[in-house]
Amino acid sequence: MVNGFKVPKPLDKFQKDEYYVADVTDELFYSACTNRGDKDDKSWLSRNIVHATKEAAIAHAKAMLGIYPSIP
Repeated sequence: MVNGFKVPKPLDKFQKDEYYVADVTDELFYSACTNRGDKDDKSWLSRNIVHATKEAAIAHAKAMLGIYPSIP
């Protein structure tokens, strides 16, 4: 649950090299990233905003903003 909305569970570890971050600052509501094992990857993972699909990241970002997310 995020802000009262049910959203897909964020990843707790990376499943593959490419992942998606719920990004409330981007007009698309997500950022596509490549896991390099750097501080940014670790930071986003610890903040529970990393998803395996862009649709899940979008739903998460919209929920953070109080916008009803469509769940993939």
